[in-house]
Amino acid sequence: MVYQQYFNAVKASDFMALTGETVSMEPFYYLLNYIISRAGDFQLLLFVIATINIICAFKFFRYFNASTTFCFAFVFCWALLPMWMGTIR
Repeated sequence: MVYQQYFNAVKASDFMALTGETVSMEPFYYLLNYIISRAGDFQLLLFVIATINIICAFKFFRYFNASTTFCFAFVFCWALLPMWMGTIR
């Protein structure tokens, strides 16, 4: 998994000292990886990203006056398919 390899490379390096063999990512994603790699592991990174996604989806649906139940059902279905795809691989 590319994201886990990137996380491990950030964890093993100093700030802004990645080697040339790692994939180039966005600056804010690098910063998020760096901060979380100092406080926890890859599972914590996935949890933080999932939380950010749920908050963004909730605000999006709230803006369009959708019900909270519909919002969480949509996010659940949105996460369920990639989870199944990851399990199948």
